[in-house]
Amino acid sequence: DTVTADTTSKWLCLSLREKFSPQLELGMFGGHAFVTQTRNPLTAGIELDGYHAGFSLHAIMIETARATLYGALDYTYQKVDHKSDTQTVVIDWSEPHAQLGVIVPLVKRLRFFGGGNYGYIDGEERASGTTNHTVGFKRDARAGGFLGLDLQTDIDGYVGLEAKSGLARSVEIYFKRRY
Repeated sequence: DTVTADTTSKWLCLSLREKFSPQLELGMFGGHAFVTQTRNPLTAGIELDGYHAGFSLHAIMIETARATLYGALDYTYQKVDHKSDTQTVVIDWSEPHAQLGVIVPLVKRLRFFGGGNYGYIDGEERASGTTNHTVGFKRDARAGGFLGLDLQTDIDGYVGLEAKSGLARSVEIYFKRRY
């Protein structure tokens, strides 16, 4: 129906990527997920928890000394729930996502990146107990953008900040290490 529930999802995530060629990385990721919603009477005042998992494909398309053009495809599945004596709520959804971006070195070890993204959400909410229902939900395909900065802390370590718009509006602080 036309009811909109703003959803906030927080993750604790582990991501692993394997380089298959100088331009191609395959990856998988997953971890714990926490979800809160507004304007949904079944989830008012509670935090649902569960997991998220997915896989990714990252490709460097053009690389020069001044800039790197790259693309990425990700697929994420999330499932969260909350159970009490009188009510159980389970929400799960999938989220395919594509991104095209550019990385520009600013000064030694500091780089700027940005670009565009595109994705959609398809999911289902199931409730049993005091209220019983199954409701499908979708977030139509949406385009957006992203910007970020990261600092190389040593030969294989990074710390950074990234802001996104579009399907998911988010700000991410990350710590990465390559092995």
